Amino acid sequence: MEITFSSKQLRKYAISKRAAEFKFGKPLASKLHSCVADILAAECVAELPLVAMVSVDPKAFTIELDGGVAVAFECRHTRELPLVRGTKQIDLTKVRTIMLTDIRVNNDNGK
Repeated sequence: MEITFSSKQLRKYAISKRAAEFKFGKPLASKLHSCVADILAAECVAELPLVAMVSVDPKAFTIELDGGVAVAFECRHTRELPLVRGTKQIDLTKVRTIMLTDIRVNNDNGK
């Protein structure tokens, strides 16, 4: 999939291992970068290794990935979002561009 970012800071943590390690520590930074790698390797949102998926609105989602990483994103397309035929649900097998809007790494220290 293609990923864009809602802020330079978010992009920095998602791309720079060093910046993520400074912010979250090595174990959590590793989870974060594994999450980003999973997103980049997937062909579409439906292929992500989901633990849970909660829809906030029709095009914005928070996904909890394995390892305690939660990623908030919006589906992005140059044209209308693809819908499942006969419904108002987005067809996640056709969503190939996302914008990361938040990354939360759950840990025991409350960071």
